[in-house]
Amino acid sequence: MKNTHFVFLFATLLFAGSGCGDSAPATTAPSEKASASQQAQNPTPTAQIAQRMPRYTHTKYGFSIEPPLNWKVDESKPGLALMISSDHADEASAKFNYRANINVQVTQLTNGSVAETAKKFVSSFGSSWNSVKVLEEGPAKVGDAEAYKVVVDLAGDDYSPRGECFVVRADAIDGAVVCGYALDSKWAENKDILESSLATFKP
Repeated sequence: MKNTHFVFLFATLLFAGSGCGDSAPATTAPSEKASASQQAQNPTPTAQIAQRMPRYTHTKYGFSIEPPLNWKVDESKPGLALMISSDHADEASAKFNYRANINVQVTQLTNGSVAETAKKFVSSFGSSWNSVKVLEEGPAKVGDAEAYKVVVDLAGDDYSPRGECFVVRADAIDGAVVCGYALDSKWAENKDILESSLATFKP
């Protein structure tokens, strides 16, 4: 049995939210059949926010993604394979400046299942946040890869982000957790930007 590693969660989201100069740090019932409702789960680019940077390929793991235009790409964040952060900060409190971000972690799938891995991923938030609310979940596709989508609202003492995450089956690396985060209060203005980039992920 393979174990999923989620030790990155608290540090990732705290890093993403804290002001560090230019640095920044990651329910519908599931359906068993591919259908129109499942297709709606998939991240879909929209025309007005199609501006992205050239495809970035990870130097070690070989997965790739097209980051949003002018966002910062960083492979050095502890616990993460990749962090892509917004070029501007959204102030959440006097202590924190939160940057919308996309992060990728390479992981082993729990029992070979993207759904089980996603549920374990969500449960691991409980020790780091005051509350965790699942807004949406279900099977999905990222490109041609099997995935499981989870959208969560996280409430903390200083800021409350929303995350749209995909646990993706990736044969070369077993699995990847690909998430886009923004402050809940800024989600509407960041949602299309995040989803447009998430849709370009290739394991």
